[in-house]
Amino acid sequence: MNLDRRYLTFPASFLLAIILLMTLATANLRILFSLNYIDWRYERLQETGALAPEWPTVTAAAPVLDFINNDLNALPGLTERETSHLADVRTVRTRAYSSTLAGTAALMITALLLTATSSRRQFARLLRRATLGAAALLGLALLTSLIDFNWIFDSGHALVFAPDTWLFDSDSTLMRLFPPPFWRSAVSDLAFLTLFELAAITGFTYIFDRGPSGQDDD
Repeated sequence: MNLDRRYLTFPASFLLAIILLMTLATANLRILFSLNYIDWRYERLQETGALAPEWPTVTAAAPVLDFINNDLNALPGLTERETSHLADVRTVRTRAYSSTLAGTAALMITALLLTATSSRRQFARLLRRATLGAAALLGLALLTSLIDFNWIFDSGHALVFAPDTWLFDSDSTLMRLFPPPFWRSAVSDLAFLTLFELAAITGFTYIFDRGPSGQDDD
């Protein structure tokens, strides 16, 4: 590897780490917006006592997901402010899914360019650095959420929603359907799933880091 490539290794790895992390995280958001996940998470929270058995079931959450995922215009039982927030959530969801497609395209283009300009071993090592960097960033975010979840939750909402449009009283319908214990678990589930995927990609880089006969490429 020449001197120029050494200078480019860190910024390339960092940029690839950000793209990889955002692509996987936004793709995994689809799971959080599914009835199967919410049903499973509600059951686990009730089993551990984090939610009372009489807490609203997944049946009550179904119309909310229907509104978000199927672009409905009205949602009975919610206030105008709650409905407006869910419309904002739908917009964020759409942008997140678009980011997934853009990130996937960027990763494919990057992979083609790197494989065309470097050896398989160099590409594997760059990708491994990127996955480890993404895992470190995600691990830091997860640790922060365990220390101060409210700060992570508030900061994330303030980043994507207009001020105060996402704040509701504890007895509001949305807060009862999706209480803080649910979001704490959902954030952890999203983080651990993404970490698992990063670990799998890291494992594949070791396979590509070696030649067909099991010897390292020179």
